[in-house]
Amino acid sequence: MRKNNGVFFPILATKDNSLEIWQLENKSPAECIKTIALGDAKFFRITLASSPDNKYLAALSEDNICKIFSMEKDFSLVATLKLNQFNRFSRIVFSADSLRLATRSDDDLITIWLVNSNF
Repeated sequence: MRKNNGVFFPILATKDNSLEIWQLENKSPAECIKTIALGDAKFFRITLASSPDNKYLAALSEDNICKIFSMEKDFSLVATLKLNQFNRFSRIVFSADSLRLATRSDDDLITIWLVNSNF
């Protein structure tokens, strides 16, 4: 759950390989504001990370794919990261200043991705 401009956004993974973004505001009923189809990637066990500055949401799949969504632009897809076929992502985290994204693969390889305006 992330708080952005006083609004909480719980994120739910669904059985049909999508994410639901819900909006919670004080004294208002919860509302699903966005459903994100994740495509063909295998998101059976989903790992999510959001950047500390509330700009990005990262969804990590079981088949070496990490999708990055812009929380400022209606949760639109802004980047897809892919490792080689022999490694799987196992962890993901944004740096405290939101300028880097670190991924860890099953073979303990850590990759640092730079977050920039093209990301």
